[in-house]
Amino acid sequence: MENGRRLELYGLNSKAWMDIDQFSSGNKKLDSSIKRNTGFIKKLKLGITKENLPSLVKDLSEVLLSKYLSEIIITSNEALSNLNNKNDDIIAAVEVISILHQRFKSQFSEKLFELFLSNFTNPSTELDNEKDELTRISKINCNLRIFTELYLVGIFSLKVDSISKIIFHLFYPKKMVKKDAILFSLLKEILNHRFRTGYSTIIATSYCKKFPTFFNSDDKSWDSIISDPDLKNSIQMLFKIFVEAAFTRTVDMNKKLRKLLREHKKCQIRTGKVRDEYIDEYDELLPCFERFNSASLAFALIFNLEGPVLESDDAEASKEVTPMITNQSDSTNQIFDNEDTRRFYEALPDLTDTLEQAKGDQREPLKDAVDEFMDRLIIADTKDSIDQLCHDYWLNHIDNKATRKRLLKFFIETQDWSKLNLYARFVAANKDHMPDLSTQLVNYLDTGFSSQLHSDRINFKNIIFFSQFVKFNMVPQFMIFHKIRTLIINLQVPNNIEILTVLFENLGKLLINHPQSKENMEKMMSLVREKSKDRQINMNLKSAVNNLITLVYPPSIKSLNTEKRELSGEEMFYITLIRKELHNVSVKLVTKLIKKASWKDENVVATLLSLFTEPEKVHYQSLPVLSKILAELYSQRKNFVVKIVDQLLYEIDLGLETDNYENNVSRIASIRYLTELYNASIIKSDLLMQTLYSILRYGYPQGLPNPLIKNAVDLKDNYFRIQLVSTSLLNIERITQDLQKSMPKFLRFFEFYTFCKDQPVPVETEFRLSNVFNNSKLDPNFERSRSFEECYSKIMILMQSNQNITEKIPSKTVISENEIGTESEDDILDYSESDESNCDDDDDDELDEESDLSSNELDNRASINDTDDNLSDSSKDDDDSYESSSSDSDSDSDDDDDDDFKDIEADRDIEKKRIYEEYQERLKGDDETKIEQELEKQFQILMQESVDSRKNERVATNNIPIITNGRVFSKQTLLSKSNNDGNVSESKTSNKVQFSFLTKAGKKTQFRTLVLPTDVKFVSNVLKNEEKLKNEREKIKNIVLQRAYE
Repeated sequence: MENGRRLELYGLNSKAWMDIDQFSSGNKKLDSSIKRNTGFIKKLKLGITKENLPSLVKDLSEVLLSKYLSEIIITSNEALSNLNNKNDDIIAAVEVISILHQRFKSQFSEKLFELFLSNFTNPSTELDNEKDELTRISKINCNLRIFTELYLVGIFSLKVDSISKIIFHLFYPKKMVKKDAILFSLLKEILNHRFRTGYSTIIATSYCKKFPTFFNSDDKSWDSIISDPDLKNSIQMLFKIFVEAAFTRTVDMNKKLRKLLREHKKCQIRTGKVRDEYIDEYDELLPCFERFNSASLAFALIFNLEGPVLESDDAEASKEVTPMITNQSDSTNQIFDNEDTRRFYEALPDLTDTLEQAKGDQREPLKDAVDEFMDRLIIADTKDSIDQLCHDYWLNHIDNKATRKRLLKFFIETQDWSKLNLYARFVAANKDHMPDLSTQLVNYLDTGFSSQLHSDRINFKNIIFFSQFVKFNMVPQFMIFHKIRTLIINLQVPNNIEILTVLFENLGKLLINHPQSKENMEKMMSLVREKSKDRQINMNLKSAVNNLITLVYPPSIKSLNTEKRELSGEEMFYITLIRKELHNVSVKLVTKLIKKASWKDENVVATLLSLFTEPEKVHYQSLPVLSKILAELYSQRKNFVVKIVDQLLYEIDLGLETDNYENNVSRIASIRYLTELYNASIIKSDLLMQTLYSILRYGYPQGLPNPLIKNAVDLKDNYFRIQLVSTSLLNIERITQDLQKSMPKFLRFFEFYTFCKDQPVPVETEFRLSNVFNNSKLDPNFERSRSFEECYSKIMILMQSNQNITEKIPSKTVISENEIGTESEDDILDYSESDESNCDDDDDDELDEESDLSSNELDNRASINDTDDNLSDSSKDDDDSYESSSSDSDSDSDDDDDDDFKDIEADRDIEKKRIYEEYQERLKGDDETKIEQELEKQFQILMQESVDSRKNERVATNNIPIITNGRVFSKQTLLSKSNNDGNVSESKTSNKVQFSFLTKAGKKTQFRTLVLPTDVKFVSNVLKNEEKLKNEREKIKNIVLQRAYE
């Protein structure tokens, strides 16, 4: 309706609400006959249309109708409810209802409003099918438009308060708010009803198109006819929320649909069968998604918004997929090797004209036509000949059920592998015209293929024939990848790797390059790579798996698809010098040449770094020379040497983590290189021993080898770690004092490790062990154990010699394999760690070790837990040094030695207590620190007040005994100290204790020595208190030692 006519009707209807008579019949008397009145009602029942509008208007101006007002109200509601959603009919209805309102005013309009409102009642149950729901939505859409038009012309602009309470509670019991406009509440309820089904989006988009003024804040043309001032803003906010919800729902449903499709594909690949469990749900959700998607596009256009971003197949296809192998050839983007091959599989003969010609020719086939055709099929060997056979098959009118059975039998029984591609082309060309032949043949090949997956039989002809059908796109994708996946998972089944190799030879490049199969094939190749890392497969199978990757990703013939930096002449010189000519040139000359290198050039430095960190690429006998060169370079290029050692240690640790047999040569070269660095005095013995310990202990619980525990990275039948350690031990030439001290324990631990392997060890390994244990340079007194129990008992004996851990050693010195417990494991672990730390505490090393690198500079990987071990080890070393000095002394006084030892121990207790207090201070928060400071301050004030209050008191000083030493001796030695020279004299008396007696005469203070017997009550109390203090100090020391602090 035009805005001009709408404004005119609004003015007339508003006056009618104010009881101003807008209907004038002039002097003419209205007809009150039953015929005219009932006739008008009948016309109204037939519906309000553009065609009968003049007749209805005429009757309204001539007929009385007041006696039939109730019937007119009901009939008007029915007429409005049955209107079609046509613009002309709705305008006609608005005109008729407006005239009735102007004649009968509120008597008509209020009751009609209440009746018409009941048309928007939502059904309590869902409708049976989509068609019924769409019919209901269409009717609601039309009624909502009529309601809005009548609201805009001032007829349905009633307040909620004026509605009958019965009608109000029947329509929306709890959902309508009285302060909201009736049109807003109506829209809100309609749009919220079953929003997730998407049907309300149809109403929303139609409403936005029919009444755009509601959504344009700049358009003020309707401000005079909208009775509710906040209606426009309310409707805009309502639709804003609705549009956002619709966008979100569209994106979520798109994700869910795509997930269902992916799950469907995965299910088919997993089972190899057509499954409808996901497709049924997909088909159910698709119409709902389409409704939301179309509504989102419409909203984006109406409100100038960006529509929701949906994932699509094209977007995923456009994503760059990082290739699994970098050395791919340049032709990987081609599905087929060349253009002729592509035409063979894609350009099939068109048989449409041939079939029309055959239908027009109704002649009978010749008697021997089928035999002749089969003979020609046997000798056909080119693409053109097989294409001609496709045409002749139909032109000769030999197509029938018997011929198709004969063709099927021929294709199944043929043994000529060279023509399988031609026969597959024949079937593919006639696929649309002989679907039963292609279906039966594919099913036969599929069944035969599946039977080979879990059996020892293999039929290469069927596999190749099946591959040819795949190339002609006659086999479903899920059927292909189900077989590939099953073969990969069951690689250890006999012949499966051969079947997979044949498949990849024929289909690998096609599947990885075809857009439809690329994603699934990438997943299959990822599965192949995971399978290649499986430790349970043997070397031959692992090599065959790597061959599968090569078949799919063939190496490049050109430059391996990688750009290589051109090396300078200087870099090439050093590469040739170190890797090829190192054994022909003296160490001094090579060192001088390397020192003259361009050290400011990053490329040259990087090249030199790679040359010194890749020992596997240098001649094995040249590794000592390489180490000597580094020793010469250390004085000028310290950081360079440190980087080399750090990288070498990283490579050794990486080898332990990956445990790849392909890197065994490199791992042996690395450990030999590290040993030569030790021989060249670049690293200390503690770093070498720590590395050897880590090799033996890696992967075991608490770092202790155990024959009863399986180590995934060091199986019992894997003796490679023995080879690594033996290589290092047999090449040690520099024997230092540290090494001599730690080597017996390490050799015993190494022997313990060998007993954890499967016995007997291989002959080659036994030879290596014999050479190691018989090497007099390492430990001339070492004796090999005959059994695991004997070895373990010797370890226990060695541990008992360590004073710091004697309390941990069990009384049982001989133990069997079945009796190994947690306590024993912890003991051996502590033992091995104490060996490493002992190497750090010895200061009596050789003079040539002054140029050694600090172990702290090269290896920062020591854990915090080693602190306790180092403390205990340092205690042990101090004790050892004390005993050594004691044995060399000329003094025969045991009491002086005990006194010195107690002083050292007391100082150590004080230092540990200080460290622990500092550690506790770090743990305190700022608030706690402030509180302690405040308490300390108050305590000092109290102490000062106490001192001030006792200034005037006199204290008798003649009865205050003071013990000269704050400890009780174990032998109760009596010391006497002279007032003049302060010399300490030793007493052999065991029943007296020395005291110092202080006296004060004026300002002079003197003290004299008193020796009292121990049976005096005062003396015995002092001795008891001192003993108590000692015990408490011991408890504090034990508590501190058990804490793990920085």
